[in-house]
Amino acid sequence: MSGSFTCSADVLGEPDAKTYKRCFYVDQALLQPVLDPKGQNLMPAYDPALIPATKVGEGVLKIRAATIPASRSSNLNAGGEFRIGCDYAKMAPDDPIVYPSVPGASHLHTFFGNVDVSAYSTNDSLRTSGNTTCAGGIANRSGYWIPSLINTSNGQPMQPIDTVTYYKSIGWKDAENMTVPPKGLRMIAGNSKPLSLADSTAYMYCQDHRYVNNAPDYGIVWQGNHLQSCGGPDQRLRISVSFPTCWDGKNLDSPDHKSHMAQHCKDECEDASGNVVATPNGCPASHPIAIPQVTINADYANLDPNAKYRLSSDNYSSAYPGGYSSHGDWMNGWDETVMQRIINNCMHKHMDCGGPNLGDGQELFGFYND
Repeated sequence: MSGSFTCSADVLGEPDAKTYKRCFYVDQALLQPVLDPKGQNLMPAYDPALIPATKVGEGVLKIRAATIPASRSSNLNAGGEFRIGCDYAKMAPDDPIVYPSVPGASHLHTFFGNVDVSAYSTNDSLRTSGNTTCAGGIANRSGYWIPSLINTSNGQPMQPIDTVTYYKSIGWKDAENMTVPPKGLRMIAGNSKPLSLADSTAYMYCQDHRYVNNAPDYGIVWQGNHLQSCGGPDQRLRISVSFPTCWDGKNLDSPDHKSHMAQHCKDECEDASGNVVATPNGCPASHPIAIPQVTINADYANLDPNAKYRLSSDNYSSAYPGGYSSHGDWMNGWDETVMQRIINNCMHKHMDCGGPNLGDGQELFGFYND
């Protein structure tokens, strides 16, 4: 349908007991394929001499005593939440998921967490070696990376001031039925090669930190799926990437690095016959295992409000704003015993454990603590 209408029974018709109907809308203006590079390399150039130095990171386990947070279990709609801060680690044109053992084959990435991540990284090498820039030290040797933010006026790759990564449930059902991500799990979220504006899954916003505690907008200047002006001493740009939460229970990776994972579907999950049913953890029959949703939030400060920024993966005409190709990669390098504590104490007990409280009288420390 097109035009103005209300999504109601009058539009859809009264469903019978065996029919499930949903209503969606699409902005036709977003469907034009304006971002197709047609074989050209239109990614922004960067100056390798301006890449920030690699950080040393921590090589020890850093856990200390902490107050146990309050439970949220009285609210059945509340899930569990844990967040961890990780400092900038390095930049390199490497991607051990998409281009394993081929250094320099990728667009420039900004890495957090394990400082030894390279094109040659494997599941075992990541999990068992390398310093890390995350709170807790080697409790979390995971690799996190996103396309680098480039100032196109001088080719400077911008170093974020920090990242805060959330591990959380979507709701109470998956919180109570959540499991630890398996050793060696790797995945990609977002769309690095959108062919149209509608293909982009990017999300970012600019926030004025003078008003970060002021309702109703909490200092949000703008939010959307592309980069806009955000700069000066008070404004910060946040680029956010959320990963799917349902695992197929078999594969640690897939050819497209996405198909072994699926989005949480709440009460709109399909069973093996394709019927829409409620499930114990909000995951479809094809991907029945619920793990925490990983959301990477990278923050940038003191940007030039007059400069034009693009992501290193923005392979489309510079006539369009940068940012549409935002995406992220994650390789699991957690100490399983520590992650199990997070699942048991924060997710299963419906706690907002903050950052980075383990919910049992201890916390990770070393970088970014609430």
